[in-house]
Amino acid sequence: MQLSPLPAPSAAMPPAKAVHATLPPIPALTHAKRKMSAAARGSRHTRRAGAAADYFITIPDYLDLHLKQPIMKSDKKMGDYDSESVSVMSETKKDSKGFPQVAVVIVSYNTHDALRDCLLSLKEITYPDFFTIVIDNDSSDGSADMVRTEFPAIELLAESENHGFAKGNNIGINRALETGADYFCLLNPDTKVTPGFLEPLVEACESDESVWLAGPKVMVAGESNRVHSAGGYVHPVSCFGHHYGYNEPDRTEFSKSRDCSFITACCWLLSKSAIEKAGKFHEPFFLYFEDTDLCARIIKAGGKIRYVPESVIKHSPCTSTGGARHPRTVYYLIRNQLLFIKRHRSGAARLFTLLHFTAYNLARMIAWLIQGRARQVHAMILGLADYFCGRFDRAGHAIGNSEHKCGGESVTRPTKRKRRLLLANPTGHAGQAYPDEMIAMSVAKQGWGVIYATSKEYPRRKPAGAELVLHYTAVTGNRIATAILYALSQLELIALAMRSKPDIIHIENLRLPPVDIPVLLILKALGFRIAYMAHDVTSLDPGWVAQHIAPSFYRIIYRLVDSITVFSENARRELLLKYNISRRKVRRVTHGNYVSLSKNAPSRLEARKLLDLPHDRPVLLFFGSIKKSKGLGVLIDAMARVRKKHPNAILIIAGKTWRHDFSGYKKQIKKLELDKNTRWEPGFIPYDRAAAFYAASDVVVLPYLRVYFSAVAMEAMSFGKPVVASAVGGIPELIRDGENGLLVTPDDPEALGEGICRLLDDAKLGLMLGTESGKTVTENFSWDRTAKELVEQYLEVIGGDYFAC
Repeated sequence: MQLSPLPAPSAAMPPAKAVHATLPPIPALTHAKRKMSAAARGSRHTRRAGAAADYFITIPDYLDLHLKQPIMKSDKKMGDYDSESVSVMSETKKDSKGFPQVAVVIVSYNTHDALRDCLLSLKEITYPDFFTIVIDNDSSDGSADMVRTEFPAIELLAESENHGFAKGNNIGINRALETGADYFCLLNPDTKVTPGFLEPLVEACESDESVWLAGPKVMVAGESNRVHSAGGYVHPVSCFGHHYGYNEPDRTEFSKSRDCSFITACCWLLSKSAIEKAGKFHEPFFLYFEDTDLCARIIKAGGKIRYVPESVIKHSPCTSTGGARHPRTVYYLIRNQLLFIKRHRSGAARLFTLLHFTAYNLARMIAWLIQGRARQVHAMILGLADYFCGRFDRAGHAIGNSEHKCGGESVTRPTKRKRRLLLANPTGHAGQAYPDEMIAMSVAKQGWGVIYATSKEYPRRKPAGAELVLHYTAVTGNRIATAILYALSQLELIALAMRSKPDIIHIENLRLPPVDIPVLLILKALGFRIAYMAHDVTSLDPGWVAQHIAPSFYRIIYRLVDSITVFSENARRELLLKYNISRRKVRRVTHGNYVSLSKNAPSRLEARKLLDLPHDRPVLLFFGSIKKSKGLGVLIDAMARVRKKHPNAILIIAGKTWRHDFSGYKKQIKKLELDKNTRWEPGFIPYDRAAAFYAASDVVVLPYLRVYFSAVAMEAMSFGKPVVASAVGGIPELIRDGENGLLVTPDDPEALGEGICRLLDDAKLGLMLGTESGKTVTENFSWDRTAKELVEQYLEVIGGDYFAC
């Protein structure tokens, strides 16, 4: 195409000298030729300018092209124009014919001062055909009023709620489409633009119709030569958008245009083609990753994303989100990263990305815990929980504020409503079924709503006034399968908590700390208070792992929960000394008695007939789960000594073995020739049948090696039975030697045998001790007292605004 000679300037034009002072040298005309070639093909520019522009290039056209591609001189900063150029463009603004119309869309949320600076910088731009739309997302800092009074020419869309960045921009784009805009310049309110920033962006899209998105060089505000972003890319593994030149000094390589896979959305020029073929922002993102998502969709739809260094803006990031480490930011990044992976990764790529996501964020969580950044950890886990629960949009916007969050919902806790307790026993330990039921019933009597969640493994009764939920799966013989089922059950606990929204969660007997710790973290992140009942302060298993590895896990558990309950001063002392727990956090409560079970117990003769025991032989009872720490081997050795004085004595071993089999005890019994003097009743024994064992016995023996508190001792005393027990752990707090029972040296078969024989030899002593033991538990121990002390602790935790450590 041939170019006609430039016509003489008209009266409306600036003086020739001024015009020629701003014209580029001859080589720049090649740009004009490319532009006219595009015009001949029917670009938007020519459609607006008319047919004459197809054949002639006028001075306004020439100035248009020149100002869209400013010539940089060594003594000028990129994006600046000389005063004569600006004066010429200011005249051109009076006639915007031939320029694509650009809608500048700004979404603001509580950015009053930054927004004002941004709008003031827009007043100085040289592009002739643009208008500005501000979408105010229900700001509370007077941003909307400021726009109305100080910038009345700007269209303000004041929303009644915070829609977030994605939906806010979509609202602005929809409004711009209604006005017939050709391009959409999405601008953050914390940016300041240079006067000529818009022309190069429009030129990049006009000169190549495959460019659907163009972005400028973004400089760090307040620093003259430091880059914030010079284009970018989406990391193939992490899926985060990464900036070229981030926080680096500006240099030559950042002044070269390039096609990218990502450009930060603090400033975008978006074409209609992008909207029509790739769509607008995906609104569930709300904040963060919405720009990365749309960039990926543009490339997938066949468009290009171009970095245009001739366009320059300045950016002061994170003015409304609180910064990169703010809990709200952490929440949205975690949740939306998973959403992006789901939308844009598949097959092996998705698996690899998720593995990286897991490893990276687990390491970050551990580091934050070490640094004491509990709020960030809570936000991270809440983001995970809300993603898996399908809660998007603004679900986490109150994170970091004073609102209480529970599963993405803002929860207001009225002080006068009925308090709610979720009582969860993950192991569903058989021996704790009755105490749990009594605690649930007694707390309900205190006016609380109670949900009792436990295992399906054993028969359960619904506590009066409480709801029973059997959701923990039964234990299997395979440890791996049991661990998997247990982990799934713990996830059910999280779901149950989110549905029921209790004021506090009472948990006891956590079985698998590597699973339990993440569950506790999630519950804490969701805003729940947790009271932990420590039946055993640490594992009583003598194995190396239990003694050397388990305490580290217990230490984490004790730091995560809000309060810890124990049943003995011995346990409380060990917690304070071994784990350095705050005294405020640990409380000893009174254990209830089992007197109600004894009232329906059969007589001694009826019980012996029921259990097929001879009525004329003395019966010793070892009752409860069979663990190594309970010293059954010591009792069998002591039984050999007892048999010498009482050859007709029978030892009943009633209970289920725990993590070891009974074969070792059988060999011991056979070696000592005690086959006719011992009898094992294996497996779980329901409480109605347990009453028969207690009624049939003459002496209950507790040869424990280690124990913190013995519910079996409480049961035996509730049935009025004399007890011989090792003076270990919390047992001396319950049994007073010679007053309501006998205490012997632990792990001493001879001392234990003598104590048993002493009671078998002296029936009056046995009767007296049995009577006193029953009196002790009746007068000093009750479930109503237990519930009252627990409720006091619950209320202290609920009312306390602290994360105890």
